[in-house]
Amino acid sequence: MQLKEEEEEEEEEEEEEEEEEEEEEEEEEEEEEEEEEEEEEEEEEEEEEVKLNHNKEENVKAEENAQEEEENAKEEEEEEEEEEEEEEEEEEEIIVN
Repeated sequence: MQLKEEEEEEEEEEEEEEEEEEEEEEEEEEEEEEEEEEEEEEEEEEEEEVKLNHNKEENVKAEENAQEEEENAKEEEEEEEEEEEEEEEEEEEIIVN
């Protein structure tokens, strides 16, 4: 009788230990999955940041190019105005002479 009870107790203890081990393994797996998800999120955030920085750089370059084009257009306009003035002065000199 006692032997049976002892065996049953041992079996129960073993089952409890197995259940605890399984629970621990499940917890570890969940933790690993969470860590992997966090790493993936961090990588995605880093990629987004790189894209944003790249876009900012492109925007800055585009703005610089636009300013340069505007300056070039102004210079060209000024040069044309100067040429027109010179031509007018030359025509006036010709008319006066």
